[in-house]
Amino acid sequence: MELVFQNDGNIVTNSLLVAEKFEKEHKNVLRDIENLVAQNSAAKLLFIESTYENRGKKYPMYIMNRDGFSLLVMGFTGKKALDFKLEYIDAFNKMEQTLSRPRTHKEVLMSELALLEENERLQIENLKMKTRSDFVNIVFDSDKLLTGSKVCKLLNLPYGNKTLYKILREKGIFFKNENEPKQSYVDRGYFRMKEVIVNDVIRTQTLFTQKGLGFIAKTLEIVVEPIKQVKTI
Repeated sequence: MELVFQNDGNIVTNSLLVAEKFEKEHKNVLRDIENLVAQNSAAKLLFIESTYENRGKKYPMYIMNRDGFSLLVMGFTGKKALDFKLEYIDAFNKMEQTLSRPRTHKEVLMSELALLEENERLQIENLKMKTRSDFVNIVFDSDKLLTGSKVCKLLNLPYGNKTLYKILREKGIFFKNENEPKQSYVDRGYFRMKEVIVNDVIRTQTLFTQKGLGFIAKTLEIVVEPIKQVKTI
C-alpha cells in the first residue's frame, strides 16, 4: 500500500490511508481532524477537504501534507502507532529524495516523450472538435431540413432517431404518443411538417430546421463551438 503520493507537486497522504494504516475507523480520523481545525484555525491550512467514491457514492476525506500528518498522529499512542509513524516518515522521506534527486537522461527523455504524446493527443482532439464544429456550422448556414437520423449523426449522439424522439416526448416537446412536435415548437421555427406518401398512404414527417438543430443541441446540453448568426427560415 502506497502511504504517500503526489498532489499538485506536493507530497501528501489522506485520511483514508491513515485510518487504514493505523487500524482506525475513518469516521474517527475525520473527527480528529475536525477537532484540530476547530481548536486552531491555522490547522485548516494543513488539511484539504476532498471526497472518495465507494459503490457509486461520494464520501468525505481529507488530504494532508507532512505537517498535517504529524499534527494528526501526534495523539496516536501505542507500539503499533509508533511503528506506523516511522513507516510514514520513511515514506515521506523517500518520496522527497526521489523528487529532489537529479533525473537521469532516460527519465528526462521519457518525460519529454510523455509530454509530446499528450500534446499530440490534444491536437487530435482539437482537430476533431474543429471539424465537427465546421460541419455543424455548414449545416446551420444551409436551408436544408434534416431528418431525426441526420440530427443524431450531426450531434454525434450515441443513439438513433427513435430514442431521440422518446427523449423529446419525455421533455414535452413532442406529443406524448406521437413522433410529432407540439405546435408551439413548430411556430418557433424548430420543426417543419412535411406530408409524404408511404405505401400509398399519406403520412406526416417531422423535419428539423437549422434553428431546430441548435435547439436540440442546447436541450440535450451538447457543447459545440460558438455558431455564427444565421437568418431564420
